[in-house]
Amino acid sequence: MNIRKLGDEKPTILIFNGSPRKLKSCANQSSKTKKLVDWTIDKWMPFINFEYIDLSVGKVNIQPCKGCISTSNGFHCHFSCSCYEKGSKTKPDLMYESDIYTKLENCDGFIVVSPIHWYSVSTQVKAMFDRLVCANQTITKEQAEEIFGVGNIKNSEITGQTELQEEYKHLLKNHLEGKWAAFFVHGDDGANDFDGNPPYTGDKEWDVRNSVMPLVHQVRYYGINCPDDLVEAFYVNKGKPYYQANLDFEETDEFFERMDGLIERLLDYIS
Repeated sequence: MNIRKLGDEKPTILIFNGSPRKLKSCANQSSKTKKLVDWTIDKWMPFINFEYIDLSVGKVNIQPCKGCISTSNGFHCHFSCSCYEKGSKTKPDLMYESDIYTKLENCDGFIVVSPIHWYSVSTQVKAMFDRLVCANQTITKEQAEEIFGVGNIKNSEITGQTELQEEYKHLLKNHLEGKWAAFFVHGDDGANDFDGNPPYTGDKEWDVRNSVMPLVHQVRYYGINCPDDLVEAFYVNKGKPYYQANLDFEETDEFFERMDGLIERLLDYIS
């Protein structure tokens, strides 16, 4: 691995804690995801400028995507998302309050760390990627205001005609193209939900990577680099009670070994 020496310019990488759990919330216990993200930042800080993004449930959360791109493509959906704004008192939005769009624009790459919830990533992670639809083949909010007028950027009759006429089609772009993405998703393998043989769910051929591949395909569609070896997905703690699995986190070497390998590969690609 081509590790950058101290003193050289370090890459800027966003690292997302995708667990909904927060210490002193109803769980009253830090999640394995949060513990792993903290460990990763501490270990790799000499080589990486980390930007930490906490997606856990709090007073401000990610607002849902309204699907307005289906109105007039990227002429109605803008980058950064024009359905919400920073400082809103009625609909505070974590995407803006944590400056996620701006940080994604300015970073070299990002890592999403998420638990597996019912065969997929957490609700928080899925909500964020829904809100990133605005990064693909859209114009900016500023361009929309200049073309349509400030009060008309969500006027479907105007934006629709613009899409049909294709006059401004050359302005559509992928705003995060060329960046690097990595995913680290982990799940407890049934924990203590059952004894003996698991109930039949029709998933005998299930590949744990399927839990995150829709997001991998999404970023690739946007022109973001995410090769297969930047996707870590696995189950651990087979047959172990959830509570004990959390207490034993520091002794589960697989978490740390897989994360080290993922970081090393990501740095090799970026450098």
